[in-house]
Amino acid sequence: MGVSSSTLMCCSTTFDSDEIIDCNELRTVDTQDEKEATGGSTVRSSTEAAQTTGGFTYHKFSVENSSSISSFTLPSRLREVSKKARKSSECDDPTPEHEEDVSTTRSVTPDVEPQRSKPFPKKKIVEIKKWTYESSKVSPNGSWSQASPHNFLMRTGAYLQRRKQKLKEPCEIPAVCQCIGIESFHFESDELIENVPSRPHAMMHSFCPRDYFLIFNMVLTGANTCVSLYYLRPPRNECPSTWLNLWDQFENGSDDFRNKRLKMYPIIQEGPYALRKIAGKKPVIIGQKIPITYYKGSNFFEINLMCDQNNTMAKTAVKMAYGIASKLVVDLAFILQAETFQELPELITASVRCEHLHLSGEPWKLGTEFR
Repeated sequence: MGVSSSTLMCCSTTFDSDEIIDCNELRTVDTQDEKEATGGSTVRSSTEAAQTTGGFTYHKFSVENSSSISSFTLPSRLREVSKKARKSSECDDPTPEHEEDVSTTRSVTPDVEPQRSKPFPKKKIVEIKKWTYESSKVSPNGSWSQASPHNFLMRTGAYLQRRKQKLKEPCEIPAVCQCIGIESFHFESDELIENVPSRPHAMMHSFCPRDYFLIFNMVLTGANTCVSLYYLRPPRNECPSTWLNLWDQFENGSDDFRNKRLKMYPIIQEGPYALRKIAGKKPVIIGQKIPITYYKGSNFFEINLMCDQNNTMAKTAVKMAYGIASKLVVDLAFILQAETFQELPELITASVRCEHLHLSGEPWKLGTEFR
């Protein structure tokens, strides 16, 4: 350091191990008289070395002509600081500026591993299985399949203006509701046919309870036989909007409204000419021809058609068809009639092709197993 021999005084009351010594706090004290009195060496007792000025305690120590800080005679606290400074200067790989000195930042508290927060358990995504149904069925008691929509003529805008049958056009859109099964059962003469799904052996029990169904019961009172046609109605967001609006009016409306809008459209593809002549090739507002009852369940809507009551022509046709049903191929459609342009295009609500059904034998089921 090249400092002449002199006595320096510093305050030691506020020094900590991690503080920097400010040399501006050191001051020189003349010791010439002391040297002469002791033969050139300064000797002070501990009581003399400590002086109190203004509430601070100062310590005197000698500094020799040396560049080494080790020549200082330092108090114990300052000596510890000098050791740390010397260690840091002798380090070959100095600590980068952005890293803190380990000797000055060491925590007095024991290292405790921070507790890791427990991750939230993952929610299990339960995938609801969607049931699918067969689109046809063949058995010894007959068969059924989806009827082609092109076989049925539908109302158009031109028809609503002029009311000419020739202005109708074949339907280009498949039926809204898909046929999923047919069953035949017998009933007692005084038994009321209503709420068929509640019967113990109804085919409805084998279907998915989450789905919604449309059921047409063709009641043959003369033969005490009922043929039930089961249809699956798609979810509302998959239904055509114009049809859905009309269906909501039909399902929740009055019987009078229903009887004015529901059409049955039978087409006999194979069968006697006389029967084809009676059936014709045009749809009919069925509620104005025969008695119909309606029943709404929790997940189904049921329509009961009394096919051979209160209508002579209908009774004759049913009587003829019942005996030769095993030789018939019939396309059958049910339509909600469009009366305004807002209800167009007119769509098929439900349809089916029935082939060679045995109605006079034992009860049977031509259902589909879900997958």
